[in-house]
Amino acid sequence: MARIKLYDGTRTPQAGLVLKRALQELANFQRVEVSPSPGAVDVQGFNFVQGAVARVGRRGRVHLGDFLTYIHGLPELRNQPERVVIVEPDLFADGLNWCFGGHTKHAGTDYVVLSTKRVRDYTHLFHLFAHELGHMYGAAPPGRRNTIELLGSHCVNNNCVMQQQVTIEDSVLYAHARARSGAPVYCGQCQVDLRRYSKGHE
Repeated sequence: MARIKLYDGTRTPQAGLVLKRALQELANFQRVEVSPSPGAVDVQGFNFVQGAVARVGRRGRVHLGDFLTYIHGLPELRNQPERVVIVEPDLFADGLNWCFGGHTKHAGTDYVVLSTKRVRDYTHLFHLFAHELGHMYGAAPPGRRNTIELLGSHCVNNNCVMQQQVTIEDSVLYAHARARSGAPVYCGQCQVDLRRYSKGHE
């Protein structure tokens, strides 16, 4: 079973509730336990993220690598399982003026860090959460047929949430088109990837 520790640094429960929907979709392929419950009031987690952002942020922006290095060394995260961190300010990275965030392995621990700053609406946010959680649990791995290397390995199958879009507008348009299509969130190949990952980590 996957065990995720959530740190929600946003001021409303909405991002957490959207994350809950994405986790429910993931649960069709991977058993997931999340603490605390997404969307619930978690003052400690909120203060943790806000404090980390204040420490490493500059000019209202946060460097993703610096943020991960800082929070990974804090005693509050020792012995924690996979981690999902939601922040409000813009994120950026080496070579990227901004990014929504993403999935990364840092010092052997899996993180999904996502910024709500440029998210347009709940459909878009659900798409981003489902996409990054898919990465965390093995969807569209490198070398699989029907993937492409574009800022990491991504699916090329139509209407799959694991496709990659480079611009904000493309990301929003694709999220809404995929939602309108009624297609499964993860394509058949990505579903196989998620189930295979789950079996390999039981």
